[in-house]
Amino acid sequence: MVRKKRRNTLAWKIKGIVKNYFLLDALFLAYAIFDKLFTKNNTVLFVFTKDEKFVDNSMYLFKYMHENTNEDIHLFIYNKALYEQLKTEYPGKLLYAYSKKGFFAFLKSKTIILSTGLDKLLFFPYYLNPKHKTIVQLWHGSLFKRLGFQVADWNKKKNRKELQRFSKFIACSTLEQFMIASCFDMNMDDIWITDYPRNDRMLNPTKDLTQDFPYLKHKTILYAPTWREEGRDTEFFPFDDIDLLEIQKFLEENNAYLLIRGHKEEVDRINDTYNLSLGETDRIISADQSVFPNGEELLPYVDILITDYSGIYNDFLLLNRPIIFVPYDIDDYSTYRGVLLDYDKFTAGPKVYKQSELLLNLKRYLDKPNEDIEIRKRLMSVFHDSLTFNASQSIYSKIKEI
Repeated sequence: MVRKKRRNTLAWKIKGIVKNYFLLDALFLAYAIFDKLFTKNNTVLFVFTKDEKFVDNSMYLFKYMHENTNEDIHLFIYNKALYEQLKTEYPGKLLYAYSKKGFFAFLKSKTIILSTGLDKLLFFPYYLNPKHKTIVQLWHGSLFKRLGFQVADWNKKKNRKELQRFSKFIACSTLEQFMIASCFDMNMDDIWITDYPRNDRMLNPTKDLTQDFPYLKHKTILYAPTWREEGRDTEFFPFDDIDLLEIQKFLEENNAYLLIRGHKEEVDRINDTYNLSLGETDRIISADQSVFPNGEELLPYVDILITDYSGIYNDFLLLNRPIIFVPYDIDDYSTYRGVLLDYDKFTAGPKVYKQSELLLNLKRYLDKPNEDIEIRKRLMSVFHDSLTFNASQSIYSKIKEI
């Protein structure tokens, strides 16, 4: 199903003009003036915007610096509920964005760390400008699909002013360094190849999730497609021969579980689309962020990954376990988003377009998980060519240098 767009209406065009030619310029001017009035200190702000949770790369880097350094670091939080949740755990380390104290701390700080945000107005009423601050983008997923200036129709729908600029960007490989430079019009020297802080513990998880989720003791298959901001809605089972009861039977016969990970509204849509609630099956289970906030903590328990264009593929390569791809809409997806690499050459696993093909390959990998191990090793060395499992320390050292 294709989402209805309202981007060609007069109201949408007027809104874009106001945003790009008045609001952004006004914010730039205001913060340029304020910047001259405040002496900068060495405070490092970890910015979490309105809908974010305390997860992913920013969380891991903050915890590392909190536990191993004496740096003046603070969590700069827009979400009041998240602020209340963390203030007892990190007393004196939190700043609420919509407060006088937060406002002045932002103006005085020199370094900003974040993991999301390609739109400048995501940080409204604040304005992040690399001319005034060092903005380090950790990001939240290895590049595979296009981002920024490389999105197929980005320039048709947005103004270049809207794209947030960064001082530094984290990459997992030399290849990704080139990709980031292309997507965000950055100098190669400003892209640090350190890998991700969240991957530091990939092979040695610190939490035993099997206590709370006993099914992880069995064969576990994770279905995690990419989030589609535009175009067609995500289809978890885009097969003409779809039969969820047959999948349930397959899982029972192989003593396996299928975890569905997507945005909550996508998982909820499964009930309507396939006339089957996940609650009606004991083998097909929701695994969205409300269940597993940190996906990297779940991956070590996953035996087989099913995905399409998601960056979770790059992380899962570190475990060298089977991967199956379901690129059911790649032609359509490429018209408005697209991927940065040759899809067939840079994906380490079979592409399936029917449920029968999916079950056949699942069975093959359940019985022989080492099949295709060499191609996974080869592509892992491409996407993670400087891996040390010490990313947090590397990033901290680079921040100290600047």
